[in-house]
Amino acid sequence: MEKTGKDKSDKEKKIEAKLEKAFAKKQEAFRKGSSEPADLLSLLLDDLPFKSTNKSMKMETFAMVFKTFKKIKVGDLTQLTETLGEDKSIDLLKYCFKAFELVHRQDQDVIEMISFPLCLNYLNVTSEQFGSIGIARTGFERGDLYD
Repeated sequence: MEKTGKDKSDKEKKIEAKLEKAFAKKQEAFRKGSSEPADLLSLLLDDLPFKSTNKSMKMETFAMVFKTFKKIKVGDLTQLTETLGEDKSIDLLKYCFKAFELVHRQDQDVIEMISFPLCLNYLNVTSEQFGSIGIARTGFERGDLYD
């Protein structure tokens, strides 16, 4: 049985509702700011809005991820990948690659928000932890992260 436009629309609405609920939880945790940065990043990297049509949600998630990531020390990156696990570590790497892309577009807001040395060090750590497959996954699985 072929899916109708209504079936597809209903599915998209369910996905959007789930993402909005997760987003509200992330906003609350981010505002409280009481968690350790690694724990907060783990929460922020749950239910990412890759499939959302809400650009504002995507942009705010991007900002929360990087404002939290910036609090991590370079020496703690290996521990961060262990805390996050492979999938969330790769998702964070996707955000780093998106940041590099946005800087190339001269996006001043992103340039001020991002710690590029931290992103480069994180790229090295994830390569050591997960091998080149981790970097390959970022290219093949990268969704619409920001715009």
